[in-house]
Amino acid sequence: MIAALTLTASGVQGQTLPAGDTPPKIIGHFEDWTAATKTASFQTLCYAFTRVQNSSPNLPGRGAVILWATRGRGGVDSVRMDAGFTFAANSAVTVQAGQTRLYFNTAQGQAFPGSGDEAVAAFKEPNVHQITTNAPGPNGAPVTDTFSVRGFPAAHEAIRVACSPVESRASMTSVPLPGSQGRQAIQLQKTGGILVAPVRINDTLTRHFAVDSGAADVSIPEEVVEALRQTGTLRSADFTGHRIYVTADGTRSSSATFRLQALEVGGRRIENVTGHVAPARSPLLLGQSFLSRFRSWSIDNERQVLLLE
Repeated sequence: MIAALTLTASGVQGQTLPAGDTPPKIIGHFEDWTAATKTASFQTLCYAFTRVQNSSPNLPGRGAVILWATRGRGGVDSVRMDAGFTFAANSAVTVQAGQTRLYFNTAQGQAFPGSGDEAVAAFKEPNVHQITTNAPGPNGAPVTDTFSVRGFPAAHEAIRVACSPVESRASMTSVPLPGSQGRQAIQLQKTGGILVAPVRINDTLTRHFAVDSGAADVSIPEEVVEALRQTGTLRSADFTGHRIYVTADGTRSSSATFRLQALEVGGRRIENVTGHVAPARSPLLLGQSFLSRFRSWSIDNERQVLLLE
């Protein structure tokens, strides 16, 4: 579906739209990446794109050179490069992202990896700052293109949110305990061997947090922080400075702190919660800035529930 889009200097424009289609809508601009959605055949498509930064050699008459990441139904990622020229039959493109080398197959003027999920994971690695592609050009001579990945983690998070099923408060199962006033049991889920709780952030996003009594504050990775900023529920005025945090292995690092409007777990809503920005792709943690606001809390490992009072 993305193949039907054209780009202009001001953004994304659609061609003539059939029934069930809507024009593209920009979600936000994330450094060198733009995130957007559109509807095609009554299905919502969420995607992010960036234009080439450098090309060698510069080919006369070459079309738009764009790298795309698409989030489809079922949470499946796909990646595509528009080369701006037609590849020869059976051509292959080599893509270097940090220490990871990928191989894209080609069709007409486009190149695709065997696994979109693998490509997205490589693009989001913390030490990756750019992507370099090497492909046979129209005359068989090699063509090298360079794309920036600055902003890609946040752009990918934005399209993940936009194309995720609606996560309602009903999914945050909360059961009052018999004979106990105000005490609730919130069902946890096991992910990767860790018990996590669904938490509503600023009445906007729902994410799974691990309960960590050793964390001083709520910890949220930078791509989720950026997604909150794009929704307008986390503003510059909400950032309160920096603080030194010490991890379990003794590492000390400075992190930006902010104040969340509210966190909601199983219908228990706590307002004005201190959080801090964690490195990209870090786990989300419910720390003491949230847990200490309750009279008591505990985890029942046998029943896999969080008990809040």
